[in-house]
Amino acid sequence: MIRVISDVKSTIKRLKRYEKGIQKSLNRGLSKWVLMAHKSARRLLSGSGKSAAGAYPVPVRTGQLRRAQDYILPGKSKHGITARQGDAYLVNTVRYAAAIHKKRPFAQDGINQTRSEGMRAISLELRKGLMAGISI
Repeated sequence: MIRVISDVKSTIKRLKRYEKGIQKSLNRGLSKWVLMAHKSARRLLSGSGKSAAGAYPVPVRTGQLRRAQDYILPGKSKHGITARQGDAYLVNTVRYAAAIHKKRPFAQDGINQTRSEGMRAISLELRKGLMAGISI
């Protein structure tokens, strides 16, 4: 069913519904991507202990670095950090994580390794949201 809207008030109301739907869809897609990137980063932190210096996967000594690898979904808070709507984060709470990340950027590499699947997830969620918005 196609509805023609001719007045400004109705048009603005409809666009606001689209805006809310698009934000929710973006957050769903972004959440899927950050979970993929989190799993990828954890794999990069799961070495046997015999990896060459500076290579992947990062050797596991105590497992603390891998256990501390975490994520924050859009609109959620963890570890004293709040992700705004439309943002998601990979975080690691171990003090020495930054030093290891300088040599082997496991979080950034996790994001890069899942970029195409993540963009696909966002695109799919946005399409679903737009299609749902059309029927409103």
